[in-house]
Amino acid sequence: MKSRICLILCAVLLLGILTGCTAGERDREILETASSMQVRTPNAVSVIPADFEEKTRAQSFAIAMACWYNGFDETDTAWPFFAWEATGWYAAWLYRVQEADLLPADQASDFQRSLGMLEELSGPENWLGEHTPAALRSTDGSVSYDFREYKLRLNELLGTEIELSFFQEADLSETVGVIRHFGYQEQAERKFRITYTQNPDPLSRFAYRLEQVEMPAAEPQIDPTLTFTWEELIRANTLSNVLSQYPSVRIYDRDYSYGNSTWLFLHQGEPVMLTGGNGLYSGKIHGCSFDYGETEDGMARARISSIESGEGRTDVPETAILDYFDGFSVLRLDRNEDDLIWADAVYASGYRQKLAIDYGTLVMREVISISEEGTVLGSTVFEYTNPVPQLEFLKSWDQPLRKIQVIWESYPDGKRELHQETVKVPIDWEYLPYQAFWGDYTAYTNDQYLGDYVYPGDGVEYMLFLTTVKG
Repeated sequence: MKSRICLILCAVLLLGILTGCTAGERDREILETASSMQVRTPNAVSVIPADFEEKTRAQSFAIAMACWYNGFDETDTAWPFFAWEATGWYAAWLYRVQEADLLPADQASDFQRSLGMLEELSGPENWLGEHTPAALRSTDGSVSYDFREYKLRLNELLGTEIELSFFQEADLSETVGVIRHFGYQEQAERKFRITYTQNPDPLSRFAYRLEQVEMPAAEPQIDPTLTFTWEELIRANTLSNVLSQYPSVRIYDRDYSYGNSTWLFLHQGEPVMLTGGNGLYSGKIHGCSFDYGETEDGMARARISSIESGEGRTDVPETAILDYFDGFSVLRLDRNEDDLIWADAVYASGYRQKLAIDYGTLVMREVISISEEGTVLGSTVFEYTNPVPQLEFLKSWDQPLRKIQVIWESYPDGKRELHQETVKVPIDWEYLPYQAFWGDYTAYTNDQYLGDYVYPGDGVEYMLFLTTVKG
């Protein structure tokens, strides 16, 4: 179904070029052709209104283009910036399909409410900056916007650099694919699954309101001459898989490490990340983010800046290795050399990487980053056979932990609120939350606001009082 729509879109665009029809006539034909096609889902009963696709097409286009062009993630769709960006693409759609030069302000507001914005947004100049549309006021006092830049962008992109596909799902959802063509017959596709609900506002121009945008990870095109699939490469380089085979991972820049490395290894069965060298480190262990080095009293000590526990705890991610080579659109075989598979990773932006992959295990051995102009930006090396770093301050986690009682005091809306917790840390590690350094809190070792904070010392169980009251 989707491929048929893609072919029809391309064919209609080509026909428009050959016959000299206007952009508006061509896009109206695209819209009418795609919307007239019925969706049939095996083993499912469709209860979608016949005009669902037609009534949501402009919204789906604007949402997908805003997400694709700006690299928004799923959480960004709650921001006013997203709403105004999508409004610009909605105005560009109307220009292409209806030849509408201006978007009335009340229609822009209605569109933004259809995206789930609960309150009237401030003007576009607060969110779009240099991309702010011109605001034109008529004799009756009404305001309309000229999203000239978005109209120009769409004219430059559509039918030349990008194409779009629309696939209606079995529920009130539509998947939009934005396909970008680049290089020599290469392309990258991002898909956005957009789910709607009935619009509770009977006066709105939009019958449906945005409920959710899902953005599945884009899977690159893999050269068939490579001996592995994308899924196999991903699985091989997950942190849990790597640390089930090797004692550690050492990651460093071949030319610019200056003695610093990032280490990944297990401690008490949990992954640890440690970055640094020459007596200065930062990292994450057992839900704690920390730094190690000389503190204000001249002593070298590990200091914890945050502690996470329970369901909200974020540990060293499974993608700690994958993040070094994620997001490319095409992966091509370069050469096989000894025990390495060298591959070219091509990004739609023109940025490239050369990947050295272990022939036997598929773990990443080296990533060389190359600019669009061909300049080597750096070479990241991955080593797997080194023993775990034996640093004395890390060994403190193997001893009994001490308890620190922590009291948080704040005054939201002028009303005092207290939150108490007990944390467990090594006997020679300091716990001083980052909110006391860069936030609104001041630290004391008593609840009387007496004296400046001074680390109480190793092996002591004490109270840490954190307050927004300024002395």
